[in-house]
Amino acid sequence: MPPKRVRTVEGSCWSCKQRRVKCDLQKPSCGKCVVAGTKCNYDRILIKWDARPSKGSPVGNQLCLYHNSLPGSGGYNLAINERRAIDYFRSRVWPLFSTSAQPCPAPIAMAMADRSVLLATCVMADSHRVLFDGRNSKENVHNKRLHCLTTVRKQLADAAGSKGMPLSTVLVAVLLMYFSDGFVECNQPSSSTLSHHAGARAIIDSLGGLPTIMSDGEMSMKMLLSEFATTSLTNTLLHGTAPSFPSHVWDMMDTNAVWWENTPSGMETFSSIFRKMSELALYQDLVSSGQQEFSIERIKEFEADLRPGYASISPIELTDREDLEDSKPLDPDMVPSSALLRAFQHSANLYLYRAVCGLPANHYVVQQHAQACLDCIMGMPPQSKALNCSLFPLLVAGAHAVIESSQQAILRKLDLVYGNLKFNAVKSIRSALEDLWKSPQQCGSWFDMFASLDPQALVL
Repeated sequence: MPPKRVRTVEGSCWSCKQRRVKCDLQKPSCGKCVVAGTKCNYDRILIKWDARPSKGSPVGNQLCLYHNSLPGSGGYNLAINERRAIDYFRSRVWPLFSTSAQPCPAPIAMAMADRSVLLATCVMADSHRVLFDGRNSKENVHNKRLHCLTTVRKQLADAAGSKGMPLSTVLVAVLLMYFSDGFVECNQPSSSTLSHHAGARAIIDSLGGLPTIMSDGEMSMKMLLSEFATTSLTNTLLHGTAPSFPSHVWDMMDTNAVWWENTPSGMETFSSIFRKMSELALYQDLVSSGQQEFSIERIKEFEADLRPGYASISPIELTDREDLEDSKPLDPDMVPSSALLRAFQHSANLYLYRAVCGLPANHYVVQQHAQACLDCIMGMPPQSKALNCSLFPLLVAGAHAVIESSQQAILRKLDLVYGNLKFNAVKSIRSALEDLWKSPQQCGSWFDMFASLDPQALVL
């Protein structure tokens, strides 16, 4: 068979794509455009829309993806690369944001209605696929990222002038870029996780604050905001900054649109433990800045609030054997979720004793909580989604691991999580732990331990 004829190459200029000729990729003008006397443009991106649904796709996805009367669609057809990126984001990337087996729907309708959300979704999907199977060009991802940032800036300027898309839609695009840089691209020189964090906070403030958005926001936006608030809290605990949001916002989270799974009845909820961790971070910030005095009574209150708990079991009478046989079996997803909750409780105790109280890393109380935290994580099944969201407890407990066998087990667990997620943030955590174990910083203060962690990496 003769070789398949290649008419276009990846990264071709706009004119060569239109004329279906092979571009030589020369810049600023390719040779074909110079000979033809046409304008050479590498920045223009084709966005097509297609009203035809994919075979076998759910009805809800068909309406979101392919309906050509959506606001802003203009009747155009979605280009094949954008369509593939959207499908990949919905099926492969979006489920990684949650420990739930059935997370809330992805923000596909927003992507179809707004250009900045569409570009941000495609950027995250394409950058993740580079790590997942290497099928995308890093240069193309970088160009799309620049185009997305330009679009977001323009829409922010339009929103300031009371025209264009609402700020809430732009917020989704900024959040997606925040997670794309912090989870996937954190080790790239172009990553701007901290800048996206500041931008998202500014938009949230302009919209009336996190509680206002949570009260009437779209489900996928609420889910992204729950993850944004959590990563902002973990960054506060690791680096000693002031909390970004007041602690009461955790009581307003929609349980149907959060990244964590519900815990069994009788156990503390994730939102309550995050609220207590936020209060603890605020207390540490006030004490370290001299605005509040250190109090043993307050420390005892934190100890009581952060004590790891287990689900309460009510006694079963002998006469209830028949009811017991007909009862539902224990949900297997609940067990890793409960272990993850206890792991966060132990990591909060480590912060309390190390960052607030100043106990040394080799103190027996510190080591007890570190080992108990590792036991919770090591017992999770390899493919558990809860394991993928245990990076913060694993980093905190791993930083206090002094036995080589424990350190090797932690590295194996991180390699397993990286295989599940394909996030460069996992590699950043692994590198930071290896550097810490070889340096005297492991015997230093809490904040010295995490000074070598990539500041652009998000830890959840």
